[in-house]
Formats: sequence, structure tokens, C-alpha cells
Amino acid sequence: MRSVAGWAPVVVAAVNLAIAVDNARRFHRLDIPHAPVDTTVWVLIPARDEAARIGPLIADLRAQSGLADLRVRILDDASTDQTLAVADRAVDGDPRFAVLASAAAPADGANPKVAALLTLLDRGVADGTSDDLVMFLDADVRLSPDAVPRAAATFGAITADRRRRRLPEPGLLTVWPAELAHGCLQQLVQPLLAWSWLTSVPLRVTQGSLRPSTAIANGQFLVTRLGTYLGAGGHRPVIGAAAEDLALARHLRTLGWGTEIRCGADTAHCRMYEDDHGAREGYRRWLAEQFGGDAGALAVAAVVVSVYSLPAVTLVFGTRRVRAAIAIGLAVTSRLLSRRVECGRLTAADLAGAIGHPLSATVFAAAVTDSVVARRRGHRSWRGRRIG
Repeated sequence: MRSVAGWAPVVVAAVNLAIAVDNARRFHRLDIPHAPVDTTVWVLIPARDEAARIGPLIADLRAQSGLADLRVRILDDASTDQTLAVADRAVDGDPRFAVLASAAAPADGANPKVAALLTLLDRGVADGTSDDLVMFLDADVRLSPDAVPRAAATFGAITADRRRRRLPEPGLLTVWPAELAHGCLQQLVQPLLAWSWLTSVPLRVTQGSLRPSTAIANGQFLVTRLGTYLGAGGHRPVIGAAAEDLALARHLRTLGWGTEIRCGADTAHCRMYEDDHGAREGYRRWLAEQFGGDAGALAVAAVVVSVYSLPAVTLVFGTRRVRAAIAIGLAVTSRLLSRRVECGRLTAADLAGAIGHPLSATVFAAAVTDSVVARRRGHRSWRGRRIG
């Protein structure tokens, strides 16, 4: 029995690598439209204290081509910096853009980002129609000049394909940006966000499923249809969720709408946090909600340590060094593969991070545990506003 148990990390790591290999074949990039997109596209951007980031994103959106009707709405959410002034200067009178201001604080316990999105919807999309497309973007996302039309064309192609195969129509499309990592903590943890689902959730299963537990979402770049979104209650049913993107995807699945994900490596990238302090605050805010509750999150943390951290200890101090080396080798390979799929290329920092994967796994498990504790104690906040 001990002998069998000793191979468990190798078996789990091998399964994770096999899933990653299959997902790498199915994690398609956005379609390239063959004609201008004639559907009205709304882009909604909540911005709080984003003076350093909102200008470049507006420039990216103004450079979008191949769109018949683009309407961008930006909400300055009671920023304490110059976000509003910077956004106004960047828009420079472009009639497709409107910069709104809100001084109202969100309801106690509400996710401030969700509250901002609801304000944008109520004030900025009053004259939209049910067939319009709505895209949600975070202010720290950067876009290629064809990102928005490609996302719109992809949503249309997914809709047509699902109708042909008699699958539930799409309620939400996630465009996963290449996640840039700066700082020690981010270099250790950030690549694990894509790795965690690329090695554990087979796309061949989840893309056609309505099971909420297998939904994948990233709120940095989301696409939906306005009629579907409003019919599902918008973000209101998930207003208290720290991980509002995943909560929205799960909610849509419970209502019978499919969710899909596409690779944005060549169209979008994002530097999620400016420094390690912001990363710690961010991970504490939402990491526990990625795994279906506190028990699930702690179970994931335990498995990650057992499969990906302990083999490094065994390699140095134990007697089953060959098994430990195999497990680590499989983990490093899956880490490099997932990073290559997510970003389209590998850097020296990615190689170093993969070699240090056992340390990354330990820090990741600690971050998940810290998020669970903060959630239970009501200590989660974002930019000075309490959540939950």
C-alpha cells in the first residue's frame, strides 16, 4: 500500500500534464473576421484609481478597426487620483466614448467592481438592444487593434456552431489575456492562475457542459449579448461575490446558458497588479472563491502541497528520489506548457518559475489558505472598500 501511495504524486502530475496537452490543442485563439462587424458593441470599463492605466486602454480602444458601431462607457468610480481627468483627455472628444462619474459608495459588503458595472449598465447602455454585444474590460488590459472585432466575430461564430450542434447558446465568452507578472510574489503565483485550470479542467468536457463547477472565467475581458445578460439579471445576482467573473459564469450555467473561453495571447495582455502588496490584497480577496467554498479551497491547497511541494522535500531528504524527480519533471513540463499556451511564448523568467514550481505551489497553497481565513473573518477588501 505504501508503495502505491508513493506513486500518487507522479500519477496526479501525469494526469495534469495529459489534460494540459489536450487543452493546448483546444484552447483556440480568437477568430479573424472576414468582414466588418455590423453588430453594435458596447465596452464597459469600471475604473477606480486607474490614472496610470486608463489612458493606454482608451488609446487601444480608439484604434480598433472593423467595427460599424463601437460605444465605450467608462465609469470613474469615486477615484482618489486623476482617473477622471486622464480619461477625459484620452477620449479627446471621440463621440464613441463617454466618461461617467460616480461618487456613490457601493452598498455595504457589495463587490465595488460589480456595483460599478451595474451603474455603467443603468446609465451607459440605456438605449441598447437585446442583440447588441457587451464587453467588460478591466482598466489594466491592453489590446491589439483587432481585439474587439475578433472577440465579437468569435462570439458570433460560437453562437452559430452551438446552434448547429444543438448545444446551449453561449451566455458568456472569456478572452483570457496573457498575464504579465512583475515582482517576486507575482512571478511565483500569477502563472498558476492559468495553469490551475489548464491542467485540471478538460476543455473537451467543460466547453459543452452546463455544470457550474467546471466553468472558467476571467473578468478582465468578457463578452456577452445584452439580452442574455439582462435576462439573467446582469451582475445583480452575484453582487456580493469577490470573484464576480466566475460567479457570473456559474450563474449563467444554472440558467441554461453555455460559457466558453478563448486564448487572447495575440490580442490582449494584462499586468494584474502593480506590486506584491497589491497582489497579496488581490489574492486574499478572491482566491478562496475559485474552488467552490472554503472546504474545496482548503482541499485544493492540500493536494497542491502533496503533489507539487512535498516531492521537492523528498528529493533532498527522502529515499524515493526517483519518484520525486519524475513528479517534479512532470510538474515543470505542465507549467511550461500552460505558460506557453497562455502567453504564446516563453521567457527566461518563465523557465526559472517552472523550475521553482514546488516553491510556487507552496506559496499558492498559503495564499489560498490566507484567502479562506480572510473570507471567514470578513477581512477582504479592495482599494479601501470591504467585500462580503
